[in-house]
Amino acid sequence: MTRGRPFTPTDSRRGRGPVKGAKNAGRKPDAFKALCAKITSSDEAIRAARAILEDRSHPAWASVFKTLAAYAYGPQTQHVSVSANVHSPVVLLPVRER
Repeated sequence: MTRGRPFTPTDSRRGRGPVKGAKNAGRKPDAFKALCAKITSSDEAIRAARAILEDRSHPAWASVFKTLAAYAYGPQTQHVSVSANVHSPVVLLPVRER
């Protein structure tokens, strides 16, 4: 028994993403990335991050520490524990946290 209706080549449910040239299409412009780099490397931003890290009771301490540590040393290693039935194959897929 078939449920629903089958996909057609122009079906909007196929998930092809935004139309090329649309505002939300493609990667962020280089100018935007350059602006973000300029803001985060400013003396004011560095002083603010340092002030937060010096006060462990600050509400943003953990997220600032985690972000700076990830950029400085790379993301932390994730350990995986796998158990399976002997007769079934085990498939491991990479998972990225966002």
